[in-house]
Amino acid sequence: RGEAFDGLQNLKYIDISKNEYDHVVGNRSVPPQLRALPNLIQLYMVETTFTNARNQVKDLNLRWVEELSSIVELWIDGVQLHHSPLPNSLPSSLKSLSVQGCGLTGSLEKLATIDLNRAWLSGNLFSGPIPTNWEFDCSDDSPCLLFLEGNTDLTGSFPIQFCESYWEVLGGDAEQCNGSCCSCVGLDCGNFEESGAYPIFPTLPPVTTPPPPPAPVGFCFSSDTKVQHREKGSIRMDQLQIGDYVMTNNNNNANQYEPIYSFGHFHHDTEADFLQIQTTTTTTTTTTTTTTTTTQNENGVLELTPNHLLFTAPGKTVPASALSVGDDVLLASGKLESITSIRTVTKQGIYAPYTPSGTIITNGIVSSSFATIETDSKSSYVSLNKGQYTLPLLTYHRLGLIYESPHRMLCRHLTTTSRWNNNNNNNNCASLETYNSEGMSHWVEGPSRAYQWVLQQNVVVGGILLIGIVGLWAVFVILEWMLLLHPIIIIITVGGALWLFFFWRRQTYYYCRIQNKTAA
Repeated sequence: RGEAFDGLQNLKYIDISKNEYDHVVGNRSVPPQLRALPNLIQLYMVETTFTNARNQVKDLNLRWVEELSSIVELWIDGVQLHHSPLPNSLPSSLKSLSVQGCGLTGSLEKLATIDLNRAWLSGNLFSGPIPTNWEFDCSDDSPCLLFLEGNTDLTGSFPIQFCESYWEVLGGDAEQCNGSCCSCVGLDCGNFEESGAYPIFPTLPPVTTPPPPPAPVGFCFSSDTKVQHREKGSIRMDQLQIGDYVMTNNNNNANQYEPIYSFGHFHHDTEADFLQIQTTTTTTTTTTTTTTTTTQNENGVLELTPNHLLFTAPGKTVPASALSVGDDVLLASGKLESITSIRTVTKQGIYAPYTPSGTIITNGIVSSSFATIETDSKSSYVSLNKGQYTLPLLTYHRLGLIYESPHRMLCRHLTTTSRWNNNNNNNNCASLETYNSEGMSHWVEGPSRAYQWVLQQNVVVGGILLIGIVGLWAVFVILEWMLLLHPIIIIITVGGALWLFFFWRRQTYYYCRIQNKTAA
């Protein structure tokens, strides 16, 4: 039934071929839940039947296709369309259409209004001339495919421009081909069995397996981005390793060297789109607690993914996509510098190093280790209900620091050789690292998907879930803070908590005894 699609707003691919859907209501249409999927790209309904409450097969029309605003591929071969014409308008996103043996009638003119790339139209009742203005979206890299055989009421032949396009297959009846550029004619095209007259239900095109859904969008820097290494000076992102000490910027807007304890994303071969942010060339002198270093802003160019966070002032972050020419970014020197140009570049290699402070100096600019979860967000604040409600006190930078607290504690205290300080470089956090095939850390991938699901919920459900998650992780933050204190303070704090617990238990015990004596 149509209820099977309730709530699946992110669904992009559906194959319900050779199924039966009952209790269909409405004017010869598919279930409204199916039509209402906003992100649906591929829909396959080959030989699918729809029945009403009396178990009668319903003939459909194609008007419901107009509602599929994002559809790219639609195959509905063998579905009873009851001599229905094509709808008045088809989605402009549609590139692949297969409606063989459906009994469609009317003109093909409406198909000439969209840039199809592949169309199986065999075995219908289309009539009139083949449109002379019918333009297919063909190229050498993406050749077209068209089958029209079995439409005996069509008149004329394929227009001359068809012969000049890039075709994988162009098939039709002898009258349509007329000795022109057809790749196959009639039964030779293989869409009909050899016995019987037209139209006969065609041999269906194979249903291809869609590509796997993409992993959550990464928050990364390009391989050309440079950082300031404590021992090696300025090095590229693709030269970094877990345990390397790099320059960061703490809460007091002071520079320091901290270890890289993890990578949210690390892959040399993955290709991604980056925003290339250009600022004026700047030479800066930065002082840390241990050394004074002079660095140049690497010609003022920084490349990072659009949802990655940058500092525009001490303590203030925004996604790179929210920046415009003329906006300021925070430099390692503590000064602000204006952006002179922004453009998109595609490069190979994606890297997102994590440091304890959640900051890193990249090409002389103060960047966050984190990003927004919504890839198209222009705000650095956490939002709910698909971005409709913003939480003004919780930024994605702060949320990233909270979430990474258990990970940092494991690296800092529980791995055998991972205790980091300014005197060693033997961080063993690499033993905790695993990545998926796209290079995303498993510490990041699962929670990112879970949080994206939370974002799709209404504000009440999403708010309760988010408050619960942040509240639970706040316990880890407090524990991490305690572990960073002096051991004597930790002993006093833990001892005091235990004393309070046993004191409460003892008082409760004596109170119960007194109550029992009184009752006796």
